[in-house]
Amino acid sequence: MSEINREAEERVTESEATRTAIGRPVSRSGKEEPRAGMQRTATAIRTIVPLVQRLLPLLDGNVASAVANLLVPRSLGGPATDLGPLERALMRMRGDLAVMQDKSVQQETALKRIDDRLETVKDALERASQEQKEAAEELGRTRKSVRVFALIGVVLLVISIGLNAALFLYVKGVLR
Repeated sequence: MSEINREAEERVTESEATRTAIGRPVSRSGKEEPRAGMQRTATAIRTIVPLVQRLLPLLDGNVASAVANLLVPRSLGGPATDLGPLERALMRMRGDLAVMQDKSVQQETALKRIDDRLETVKDALERASQEQKEAAEELGRTRKSVRVFALIGVVLLVISIGLNAALFLYVKGVLR
């Protein structure tokens, strides 16, 4: 047994001789090989991420799930997923989007027609308003002319009545 233990110890010491205390590989000359900072960071992240994934449910308060995650070994490859239904749904959504775009174009053309009609109605309303203003101005001028004519008629009527009365009195006075 002691011979087996010695052989195992020799293997361990040989593997330890090629590595330093912090786990860096040693070159054949005996010097440590420097590791790049990014490589060390990536190695640290690779070792920490599975543990963090298993402990994250603790933050949600799900202790039983976190313990189960720690005890169950994880496989590197995930289960194969069938993307067929997702692709069909995506194609259906693209078709719906095309239909909606067509409807949007149709609605835009309808809105443009309505806008054109509204513009036509607005122009007609403005023309009618302008014509109404012109008619009101002409009515005002006509009213003024009628007043002057009526005033002249009344004055002539009064003069006529006065002359008739004077002539009547003159004729009555001559005959007597």
